Amino acid sequence: MDQCNSMSTVKDDPALTPGEQRILAVLGQGFQRMEQRQQALENKLEAQSKQLVELTARVSQEAAASKQRDRQLSADIQHLREEGATRDLHWHSTLQREMNAFRIEVSGKFSHHNTRLEMLELSIGRTNLGLQQLDQRLHQLQKEHLRLGDLIEQASASHTVLEEPSLTS
Repeated sequence: MDQCNSMSTVKDDPALTPGEQRILAVLGQGFQRMEQRQQALENKLEAQSKQLVELTARVSQEAAASKQRDRQLSADIQHLREEGATRDLHWHSTLQREMNAFRIEVSGKFSHHNTRLEMLELSIGRTNLGLQQLDQRLHQLQKEHLRLGDLIEQASASHTVLEEPSLTS
């Protein structure tokens, strides 16, 4: 602006020719336009500087919020890991407890069945012994039956022989 005022005083100087005055007038207008552009650019720069400050503040806030979300997410993940580990430990101990109870139950049933099987084996052994004794007794009775049959035949044959002579006499 100072240059524009000094230009107008120089332009009014009577020692200048009309061409020089015209050149000075054109230069003055150019300086005015340049100053207006400079002012517009300075205004734009100031507005952009404000926007940059606002954006920087928003980026800083978003970065802080992002860090907070990251920390919260990390804490949530850690909590879930701990919860999962606790659940796994509980599940594992429950599984072991149930498996041990099942083993005890099955072992008891097998023991009971083994006892019953042993009793059945003893009973079968006694039955086999009784059957062998009955078989021997039956064999002895068959021998006795054969012997008695032979004796009856002999007695019958001797009785028939004794009767025949009495019939002929």
